[in-house]
Amino acid sequence: MPKVVIHINWADRATFTLDDEYVVRRDGEKLGEQGGDFTPFVIELDGAPHVLVAGEGLDPQAQYVYVNDHPVRVNTTVRPSMWLAPPMPFSPGMTVTVAGKADLEGEDLWRLESGPLTEGANEPVLGPGWTRYAPLSPPSTS
Repeated sequence: MPKVVIHINWADRATFTLDDEYVVRRDGEKLGEQGGDFTPFVIELDGAPHVLVAGEGLDPQAQYVYVNDHPVRVNTTVRPSMWLAPPMPFSPGMTVTVAGKADLEGEDLWRLESGPLTEGANEPVLGPGWTRYAPLSPPSTS
């Protein structure tokens, strides 16, 4: 049975969780899996689209992440450390920037930015620490 790592009650209208199997849920229903360094989920909330972002702390010193300049505490009691940002208003084509910090006023330990988001499913954001195990295109046969 998965263990909830982060739990957010949003204005008594929704509950969001991230568990130790990297599953993000809204009111117990699976939204998807957190993959990569962070993953944006576009959801409807109060009749308008919002983006919910879940990820991992990419540096063991990171106690906070700033998601589009909003601070979020990192759960460092689990390994790897994980975080889930409260929903924020969504607009098509917006990007999400996440920066890890050791404290609220500190310098960035790392910074990543998503590509433009759409209302459909969005890909996880992969930072420079990811390894590609296969070529992006098949080798030429000529």
